[in-house]
Amino acid sequence: MNSFNHYGLGSVGEWLYRGLAGLDQAPGSVAYREPVIRPRPFDGEPCRAEAAYESPRGRIAVRWRQDGDGFRLDVTVPPGATATVHVPGADDAAVREGEHPAGESPGVEFVGIETAATGGKTLVYRVESGDYRFFARRTG
Repeated sequence: MNSFNHYGLGSVGEWLYRGLAGLDQAPGSVAYREPVIRPRPFDGEPCRAEAAYESPRGRIAVRWRQDGDGFRLDVTVPPGATATVHVPGADDAAVREGEHPAGESPGVEFVGIETAATGGKTLVYRVESGDYRFFARRTG
């Protein structure tokens, strides 16, 4: 292969951004006005990922790490955007954003609980523009 401009390389990059790191946008969203952050950690295994994108609205970034203590998720949402953030877990009381319970943190609204494709639960939050640090402690 003489070129790195190949569909196969682009599809791997897309999987790393959307699939693993979880950086995407809602259907119908234009210029990442409605980013969707949906990290996909491996079941119980220590792992991590990070990705960033320079959108027309500004930098969108996601960084997550899963270890023995729990799941950490750092999110940056640019001005003029409202993001939907999925945090792996089944108990809203076990999730914090910064110094507060996630549902009580400024700029964060608890939306509900979804069942992931793998059968696990994700807690869904809507966040305004800004920087957020979620932590879901390991339960059980």
